[in-house]
Amino acid sequence: CCNPAHLRKGTQEDNLADCHKKFRHAFGNKNANSKLNATQVTEMRYEYALGGTSQPKLAAKYGVSKNAIRMVLLGVTWSHIKGPLLLSAKKK
Repeated sequence: CCNPAHLRKGTQEDNLADCHKKFRHAFGNKNANSKLNATQVTEMRYEYALGGTSQPKLAAKYGVSKNAIRMVLLGVTWSHIKGPLLLSAKKK
């Protein structure tokens, strides 16, 4: 919007916080750098919750790092996608 009445003075940090708060940033499938999609995130959360795999196996299957899998399973990333989450930040 270019309406001056909608603008307020702030820092870059303020601007980024406002952007995230209003979901005006690229996340999930909208992020061009994303290696996963919403379907894969849901599948991996259920697969892991059922005990059929490990985090390293999921990382290999989806072509991402073990840390990326851990963040997805904890809900740190892809938090807008529903599905079972790890309740603990313990490394597996």
